[in-house]
Amino acid sequence: MEDMIQDVGAEAFAQAHVNETMSADAETPLYVGSTKFTRLSAILRLMNLKATNGWTDKSFTELLVLLNEMLPEGNTLPTRNYDADYEQRLKEMITAQLRTRPICASHR
Repeated sequence: MEDMIQDVGAEAFAQAHVNETMSADAETPLYVGSTKFTRLSAILRLMNLKATNGWTDKSFTELLVLLNEMLPEGNTLPTRNYDADYEQRLKEMITAQLRTRPICASHR
């Protein structure tokens, strides 16, 4: 596995993993029978609320735990802020993409 990561490059490997995870989460229902929210859409909506309202990581984690208890058994909502932290993964992915693209002279 380490050889494969070295051949592809750590950044590209991490980016592929983030893309794969987010794609899977976009297809995973929030709970059995849910047609309105996927795991990804629920997490992104909640993270938007967190950012808009300036919630701390601790308060957000407490909200995730409470919502998890309120939703049907077997729901896919994470119970920790770390599990829901697509924001950091997206920033890393975008930063990696920007580093690999040439800057056009007209945009300097």
